[in-house]
Amino acid sequence: MAISGLAVAIGGIGMTNTLFMSVFERTREIGVLRSLGWRRRRVPFLILGESLTLALLGGLVGIGLGVAAVFALGRSASWLGAFGTQFSPALFTRALVTVIVLGLVGGAYPAWWASRLLPIEALQYEGGSGGHVSRSLPGGMVVRNLWRRRTRTALTLLGIGVSIAAIVALGAVAEGAYYLMTQMWRASQTDLFAIEAGVDSDLSAIDERVGARIAARPDVEAVSGTILTAVNTEKMPLLIVFGYHPRAFAMRHFRIVEGQPLMGRHQVIVGRQAAEQMGLQVGDTLRLLSSNFRVVGIYETGLAYEEIGVVIGLREVQSLIGKPRQVMYYGIKLRDPERAEAVRDELAAAFPDIDFALTADIAESLSDFRILKEMVGTISFLAVFIGGVGMLNTMLMSVLERTREIGVLRALGGLYPAWRATRMRPVEALRYE
Repeated sequence: MAISGLAVAIGGIGMTNTLFMSVFERTREIGVLRSLGWRRRRVPFLILGESLTLALLGGLVGIGLGVAAVFALGRSASWLGAFGTQFSPALFTRALVTVIVLGLVGGAYPAWWASRLLPIEALQYEGGSGGHVSRSLPGGMVVRNLWRRRTRTALTLLGIGVSIAAIVALGAVAEGAYYLMTQMWRASQTDLFAIEAGVDSDLSAIDERVGARIAARPDVEAVSGTILTAVNTEKMPLLIVFGYHPRAFAMRHFRIVEGQPLMGRHQVIVGRQAAEQMGLQVGDTLRLLSSNFRVVGIYETGLAYEEIGVVIGLREVQSLIGKPRQVMYYGIKLRDPERAEAVRDELAAAFPDIDFALTADIAESLSDFRILKEMVGTISFLAVFIGGVGMLNTMLMSVLERTREIGVLRALGGLYPAWRATRMRPVEALRYE
């Protein structure tokens, strides 16, 4: 939805800009048609017809490119190819409806502007040289030329602004996700992180016997197994659920501010923000995954990602999500943190089906974050590409519209040397060295 919305937004701005420049370029033509008897309401239908035709042609080209891209992905080794492809009439219908709406919205303002032109004004239009611009504007000719076509300039700025906004916003979301995940595991005071190799984090399933073997190493102080999932509640559509053993080392950073720590079955401790949003207090009952849990404590960690969630016992989460004796991740506390890299390499050799990473490098080791990074890069490229095409279109139309003005400026550049030569005195010319 983000990619589609971005493409439609930038495409709509580009469509409006293109049609608006087309109207400017053909102002005198519109004036001739009006003077020959065209009624005012006929002009917007002409512009809207061109807008719809342009949008439909672009839509057909886009459908063709989309189908080709899907087949190309299916033949590649990309993770996207593993999902297969399925085209439906509804998909193509939605695409065509989108471009029709794009054509109508993009052509609406240029069509209205064209219908407001008076025949005499349109016939006197002189391209880009028309319009009074104050010479007091700072920036010289560059600013005056941009100010002369304020609507076109505003549309171009809007298109570029949306593109850059998408890059900044999506990049910030990705960086925020990296930061939160890293901070969460650093706060647990673990040195190494383990996840099943080659799968997304929510599909990771590491047998607890692996954790026991890791914990038996003399250089390992503690091992904390974790399951992370989410549930829907009436007051919180997305409530994050952490599953820890009550005596796990990683539980130490869940600081209890009300009530008591997690100690037994069918108990839950709730993050401060989640408790406030759901109106929960110690002693209340919370229903999670078709089971009831008694709130025994309220905790704080300083991380919003954890404080909008709840913590229940590891065994109960395993039973509720169908992963008996399995965890998604392992946090590993070493006796000597200085040997973290060496221990990581030794564990990677001993357990080839597990990915081990330093706590500081967690985001790079998770396939979810790698995919997120690739998607952000793809969306950013799309935004830059569409914005660049819009800029190219704007500047090309600007040059075409101001062809006569550029010719005048070039001619004035040739007149000055001739004028300077006529002003030179003979005696000065004879003395020139």
